[in-house]
Amino acid sequence: MLVPEKLELTLGTKLEHNDFTGFEVQPTARLLWTPTPRQSIWAAASRAVRTPNLSEESGRGTLLQSVPGVGAFPRTLPNTDFRAEELMAYELGYRVQPTPKVSADLALFNHEYDHLRVTVPQPAAVFIDPTTGATILPLVVQNAMKGETYGAELGVRWQATESWRLHTAYTLLRMNLHRRAGLPASAEAAEGQSPRQQLQVQPSWNLPRNVELDLVGRFVDELSGFNPGGAGDTIAAYVSLDARLAWHHRKNLTLELVGQNLLDSHHPEFGTSTRVKAPVAEPRRGVYGKVTWRF
Repeated sequence: MLVPEKLELTLGTKLEHNDFTGFEVQPTARLLWTPTPRQSIWAAASRAVRTPNLSEESGRGTLLQSVPGVGAFPRTLPNTDFRAEELMAYELGYRVQPTPKVSADLALFNHEYDHLRVTVPQPAAVFIDPTTGATILPLVVQNAMKGETYGAELGVRWQATESWRLHTAYTLLRMNLHRRAGLPASAEAAEGQSPRQQLQVQPSWNLPRNVELDLVGRFVDELSGFNPGGAGDTIAAYVSLDARLAWHHRKNLTLELVGQNLLDSHHPEFGTSTRVKAPVAEPRRGVYGKVTWRF
Protein backbone atom coordinates (compact mmCIF):
# COMPACT_ATOMS: atom_id res chain seq x y z
CA MET A 1 0.00 0.00 0.00
CA LEU A 2 1.87 3.09 -1.23
CA VAL A 3 -0.79 5.59 -0.17
CA PRO A 4 -3.44 4.30 2.26
CA GLU A 5 -6.79 3.71 0.51
CA LYS A 6 -5.49 5.52 -2.61
CA LEU A 7 -2.53 3.83 -4.28
CA GLU A 8 -1.64 0.14 -4.23
CA LEU A 9 1.19 -1.77 -5.94
CA THR A 10 1.16 -5.54 -6.49
CA LEU A 11 4.25 -7.47 -7.62
CA GLY A 12 4.46 -11.17 -8.31
CA THR A 13 5.80 -13.87 -10.56
CA LYS A 14 5.12 -17.41 -11.68
CA LEU A 15 8.15 -19.75 -11.75
CA GLU A 16 7.77 -22.90 -13.81
CA HIS A 17 10.10 -25.67 -14.96
CA ASN A 18 9.27 -27.86 -17.94
CA ASP A 19 11.13 -30.60 -19.81
CA PHE A 20 11.20 -28.62 -23.10
CA THR A 21 12.67 -25.20 -22.29
CA GLY A 22 13.75 -25.48 -18.65
CA PHE A 23 12.84 -22.64 -16.27
CA GLU A 24 10.36 -19.99 -17.36
CA VAL A 25 9.84 -16.79 -15.34
CA GLN A 26 6.53 -14.94 -15.76
CA PRO A 27 6.49 -11.74 -13.68
CA THR A 28 3.71 -9.18 -13.31
CA ALA A 29 3.36 -5.69 -11.84
CA ARG A 30 -0.01 -4.03 -11.18
CA LEU A 31 -0.79 -0.52 -9.95
CA LEU A 32 -4.22 0.53 -8.63
CA TRP A 33 -5.19 4.16 -7.99
CA THR A 34 -8.54 4.98 -6.33
CA PRO A 35 -8.97 8.77 -6.50
CA THR A 36 -12.59 8.60 -5.26
CA PRO A 37 -14.84 5.84 -3.84
CA ARG A 38 -16.60 5.63 -7.23
CA GLN A 39 -13.54 5.65 -9.51
CA SER A 40 -10.45 3.51 -9.97
CA ILE A 41 -7.61 3.49 -12.49
CA TRP A 42 -5.28 0.54 -12.91
CA ALA A 43 -2.25 -0.36 -15.00
CA ALA A 44 -0.45 -3.67 -15.48
CA ALA A 45 2.60 -5.13 -17.20
CA SER A 46 3.04 -8.91 -17.41
CA ARG A 47 5.09 -11.55 -19.18
CA ALA A 48 3.61 -14.90 -20.19
CA VAL A 49 4.77 -17.88 -22.24
CA ARG A 50 3.31 -20.86 -24.06
CA THR A 51 5.69 -23.75 -23.60
CA PRO A 52 6.21 -26.38 -26.32
CA ASN A 53 4.33 -29.67 -26.17
CA LEU A 54 4.93 -33.27 -27.23
CA SER A 55 3.51 -32.74 -30.72
CA GLU A 56 6.11 -30.04 -31.43
CA GLU A 57 9.04 -32.00 -29.99
CA SER A 58 8.25 -35.50 -31.24
CA GLY A 59 4.93 -35.53 -33.13
CA ARG A 60 4.53 -36.51 -36.78
CA GLY A 61 1.44 -36.38 -38.95
CA THR A 62 0.67 -36.68 -42.66
CA LEU A 63 -2.07 -34.43 -44.06
CA LEU A 64 -4.27 -34.75 -47.11
CA GLN A 65 -3.40 -32.86 -50.27
CA SER A 66 -5.09 -29.47 -50.63
CA VAL A 67 -6.33 -30.64 -54.05
CA PRO A 68 -6.95 -34.43 -54.10
CA GLY A 69 -4.51 -36.20 -56.40
CA VAL A 70 -2.40 -33.09 -57.02
CA GLY A 71 0.97 -32.32 -55.44
CA ALA A 72 2.75 -33.73 -52.42
CA PHE A 73 1.32 -34.84 -49.08
CA PRO A 74 2.33 -32.38 -46.32
CA ARG A 75 3.90 -34.08 -43.30
CA THR A 76 4.61 -32.28 -40.02
CA LEU A 77 7.96 -33.11 -38.46
CA PRO A 78 9.18 -32.44 -34.91
CA ASN A 79 11.61 -29.71 -33.88
CA THR A 80 13.56 -30.37 -30.69
CA ASP A 81 14.86 -26.77 -30.74
CA PHE A 82 11.40 -25.19 -30.63
CA ARG A 83 11.32 -22.59 -27.87
CA ALA A 84 8.50 -21.05 -25.86
CA GLU A 85 6.27 -18.42 -27.45
CA GLU A 86 6.52 -15.17 -25.47
CA LEU A 87 4.05 -12.40 -24.62
CA MET A 88 4.58 -9.00 -23.02
CA ALA A 89 1.21 -7.53 -22.06
CA TYR A 90 0.61 -3.87 -21.19
CA GLU A 91 -2.85 -2.86 -19.96
CA LEU A 92 -4.58 0.28 -18.70
CA GLY A 93 -8.08 0.37 -17.22
CA TYR A 94 -10.67 2.76 -15.79
CA ARG A 95 -13.75 1.86 -13.73
CA VAL A 96 -16.43 4.37 -12.74
CA GLN A 97 -19.82 4.24 -11.04
CA PRO A 98 -21.44 7.64 -11.70
CA THR A 99 -24.70 6.59 -10.00
CA PRO A 100 -25.70 3.59 -7.86
CA LYS A 101 -27.48 2.16 -10.93
CA VAL A 102 -24.80 2.69 -13.60
CA SER A 103 -21.23 1.40 -13.82
CA ALA A 104 -18.71 1.27 -16.66
CA ASP A 105 -15.35 -0.43 -17.29
CA LEU A 106 -12.86 0.53 -19.99
CA ALA A 107 -9.67 -1.43 -20.66
CA LEU A 108 -6.94 -0.63 -23.20
CA PHE A 109 -4.31 -3.21 -24.10
CA ASN A 110 -1.15 -3.64 -26.15
CA HIS A 111 0.26 -7.16 -26.41
CA GLU A 112 3.64 -7.88 -27.98
CA TYR A 113 4.40 -11.46 -29.10
CA ASP A 114 7.73 -13.03 -30.05
CA HIS A 115 8.93 -16.47 -31.23
CA LEU A 116 5.46 -17.36 -32.52
CA ARG A 117 4.89 -20.80 -34.01
CA VAL A 118 4.82 -21.10 -37.79
CA THR A 119 4.67 -24.31 -39.81
CA VAL A 120 7.41 -23.85 -42.41
CA PRO A 121 7.42 -25.93 -45.64
CA GLN A 122 10.74 -27.49 -46.65
CA PRO A 123 10.49 -27.76 -50.48
CA ALA A 124 14.18 -28.64 -50.80
CA ALA A 125 13.62 -31.72 -48.63
CA VAL A 126 10.75 -33.33 -50.58
CA PHE A 127 11.10 -37.12 -50.62
CA ILE A 128 9.31 -40.32 -51.60
CA ASP A 129 7.84 -42.37 -48.74
CA PRO A 130 9.27 -45.89 -49.26
CA THR A 131 6.23 -47.49 -47.60
CA THR A 132 3.48 -45.84 -49.65
CA GLY A 133 5.35 -44.40 -52.63
CA ALA A 134 3.74 -40.99 -51.96
CA THR A 135 5.59 -37.74 -52.44
CA ILE A 136 6.05 -36.05 -49.04
CA LEU A 137 6.54 -32.33 -48.37
CA PRO A 138 8.12 -31.90 -44.89
CA LEU A 139 6.68 -29.20 -42.63
CA VAL A 140 8.67 -28.10 -39.57
CA VAL A 141 7.32 -25.95 -36.75
CA GLN A 142 9.61 -23.00 -36.07
CA ASN A 143 9.65 -19.80 -34.01
CA ALA A 144 9.53 -17.72 -37.16
CA MET A 145 7.07 -14.91 -36.48
CA LYS A 146 6.36 -12.04 -34.12
CA GLY A 147 3.45 -9.66 -33.80
CA GLU A 148 1.33 -7.37 -31.73
CA THR A 149 -2.31 -6.89 -30.84
CA TYR A 150 -3.91 -3.77 -29.45
CA GLY A 151 -7.40 -2.54 -28.79
CA ALA A 152 -10.03 -1.76 -26.20
CA GLU A 153 -12.87 -3.36 -24.25
CA LEU A 154 -15.83 -1.38 -22.89
CA GLY A 155 -18.56 -2.72 -20.62
CA VAL A 156 -21.56 -0.78 -19.24
CA ARG A 157 -24.12 -2.04 -16.71
CA TRP A 158 -27.41 -0.24 -16.03
CA GLN A 159 -29.94 -1.31 -13.40
CA ALA A 160 -32.82 0.62 -14.94
CA THR A 161 -35.46 -0.59 -12.46
CA GLU A 162 -35.70 -3.27 -9.80
CA SER A 163 -36.89 -5.71 -12.44
CA TRP A 164 -34.95 -4.60 -15.54
CA ARG A 165 -31.20 -4.42 -16.10
CA LEU A 166 -29.05 -3.93 -19.19
CA HIS A 167 -25.46 -5.02 -19.85
CA THR A 168 -23.58 -4.00 -23.00
CA ALA A 169 -20.03 -4.86 -24.05
CA TYR A 170 -17.90 -3.75 -27.00
CA THR A 171 -14.50 -5.08 -28.09
CA LEU A 172 -12.09 -3.60 -30.64
CA LEU A 173 -9.10 -5.71 -31.71
CA ARG A 174 -6.27 -5.02 -34.12
CA MET A 175 -3.65 -7.69 -34.92
CA ASN A 176 -0.40 -7.31 -36.88
CA LEU A 177 1.81 -10.33 -37.55
CA HIS A 178 5.31 -10.20 -39.05
CA ARG A 179 6.62 -13.39 -40.63
CA ARG A 180 10.26 -14.12 -41.23
CA ALA A 181 11.55 -13.30 -44.71
CA GLY A 182 10.94 -16.10 -47.18
CA LEU A 183 7.77 -17.49 -45.56
CA PRO A 184 4.48 -17.50 -47.50
CA ALA A 185 1.84 -14.86 -46.78
CA SER A 186 -0.45 -17.58 -45.38
CA ALA A 187 1.76 -17.58 -42.26
CA GLU A 188 0.04 -14.32 -41.29
CA ALA A 189 -3.47 -15.65 -41.93
CA ALA A 190 -4.28 -15.51 -38.21
CA GLU A 191 -4.62 -11.73 -38.55
CA GLY A 192 -8.04 -12.32 -40.08
CA GLN A 193 -9.17 -15.20 -37.87
CA SER A 194 -10.34 -13.01 -34.96
CA PRO A 195 -13.11 -10.42 -35.40
CA ARG A 196 -11.99 -6.80 -35.29
CA GLN A 197 -15.23 -5.68 -33.64
CA GLN A 198 -17.75 -7.41 -31.39
CA LEU A 199 -20.81 -5.96 -29.68
CA GLN A 200 -23.08 -7.66 -27.17
CA VAL A 201 -26.33 -6.29 -25.72
CA GLN A 202 -28.02 -8.27 -22.93
CA PRO A 203 -31.26 -7.01 -21.37
CA SER A 204 -32.77 -9.04 -18.51
CA TRP A 205 -36.15 -8.84 -16.80
CA ASN A 206 -37.48 -10.26 -13.52
CA LEU A 207 -41.16 -10.75 -14.33
CA PRO A 208 -44.09 -11.49 -11.99
CA ARG A 209 -44.69 -15.03 -10.69
CA ASN A 210 -40.95 -15.83 -10.45
CA VAL A 211 -40.36 -15.63 -14.20
CA GLU A 212 -37.10 -14.41 -15.77
CA LEU A 213 -36.50 -13.32 -19.37
CA ASP A 214 -32.98 -12.85 -20.81
CA LEU A 215 -32.09 -11.74 -24.34
CA VAL A 216 -28.56 -11.75 -25.78
CA GLY A 217 -27.91 -9.94 -29.05
CA ARG A 218 -24.45 -10.16 -30.66
CA PHE A 219 -22.74 -8.52 -33.59
CA VAL A 220 -19.52 -10.19 -34.81
CA ASP A 221 -17.32 -8.64 -37.51
CA GLU A 222 -16.22 -10.52 -40.61
CA LEU A 223 -13.31 -12.99 -40.64
CA SER A 224 -11.01 -13.00 -43.65
CA GLY A 225 -8.16 -15.31 -42.59
CA PHE A 226 -9.50 -18.73 -43.56
CA ASN A 227 -8.69 -20.61 -46.79
CA PRO A 228 -6.98 -17.56 -48.34
CA GLY A 229 -7.48 -17.47 -52.08
CA GLY A 230 -10.05 -20.27 -52.00
CA ALA A 231 -13.81 -20.35 -52.31
CA GLY A 232 -15.66 -18.88 -49.37
CA ASP A 233 -12.51 -17.52 -47.73
CA THR A 234 -14.37 -14.69 -45.94
CA ILE A 235 -16.85 -15.35 -43.13
CA ALA A 236 -19.37 -12.51 -43.37
CA ALA A 237 -20.28 -10.39 -40.35
CA TYR A 238 -23.43 -11.55 -38.63
CA VAL A 239 -25.97 -10.62 -35.96
CA SER A 240 -27.46 -13.28 -33.69
CA LEU A 241 -30.05 -13.39 -30.95
CA ASP A 242 -30.45 -15.87 -28.08
CA ALA A 243 -33.34 -15.91 -25.60
CA ARG A 244 -33.98 -17.61 -22.27
CA LEU A 245 -37.29 -17.86 -20.39
CA ALA A 246 -37.10 -19.34 -16.89
CA TRP A 247 -39.78 -20.09 -14.33
CA HIS A 248 -38.77 -20.74 -10.74
CA HIS A 249 -41.75 -22.95 -9.98
CA ARG A 250 -40.52 -23.73 -6.49
CA LYS A 251 -37.51 -22.88 -4.40
CA ASN A 252 -35.64 -25.94 -5.69
CA LEU A 253 -37.29 -26.40 -9.13
CA THR A 254 -36.60 -24.28 -12.24
CA LEU A 255 -38.00 -24.78 -15.76
CA GLU A 256 -36.22 -23.11 -18.69
CA LEU A 257 -36.84 -22.66 -22.41
CA VAL A 258 -33.83 -21.48 -24.45
CA GLY A 259 -33.60 -20.41 -28.10
CA GLN A 260 -30.29 -19.94 -29.93
CA ASN A 261 -29.48 -18.22 -33.23
CA LEU A 262 -33.09 -17.15 -33.60
CA LEU A 263 -32.63 -14.61 -36.41
CA ASP A 264 -31.78 -17.09 -39.18
CA SER A 265 -31.88 -20.82 -39.85
CA HIS A 266 -28.08 -21.14 -40.07
CA HIS A 267 -24.93 -19.08 -40.67
CA PRO A 268 -21.14 -19.64 -40.68
CA GLU A 269 -19.10 -18.37 -37.75
CA PHE A 270 -15.62 -19.82 -38.38
CA GLY A 271 -13.66 -21.04 -41.37
CA THR A 272 -11.44 -24.09 -41.73
CA SER A 273 -7.70 -24.68 -41.86
CA THR A 274 -5.67 -22.72 -44.38
CA ARG A 275 -4.08 -26.02 -45.41
CA VAL A 276 -7.01 -28.46 -45.36
CA LYS A 277 -9.97 -26.87 -47.16
CA ALA A 278 -12.81 -28.70 -45.42
CA PRO A 279 -16.44 -27.55 -45.75
CA VAL A 280 -17.43 -24.71 -43.43
CA ALA A 281 -19.71 -25.77 -40.57
CA GLU A 282 -22.73 -23.51 -39.92
CA PRO A 283 -24.47 -23.41 -36.51
CA ARG A 284 -28.23 -23.76 -36.88
CA ARG A 285 -31.16 -22.28 -35.04
CA GLY A 286 -31.94 -24.34 -31.96
CA VAL A 287 -34.44 -24.57 -29.13
CA TYR A 288 -34.14 -26.71 -26.01
CA GLY A 289 -35.73 -27.06 -22.60
CA LYS A 290 -34.06 -27.55 -19.23
CA VAL A 291 -35.29 -28.70 -15.84
CA THR A 292 -33.19 -28.04 -12.73
CA TRP A 293 -34.08 -29.71 -9.43
CA ARG A 294 -31.94 -28.91 -6.38
CA PHE A 295 -32.01 -31.15 -3.33
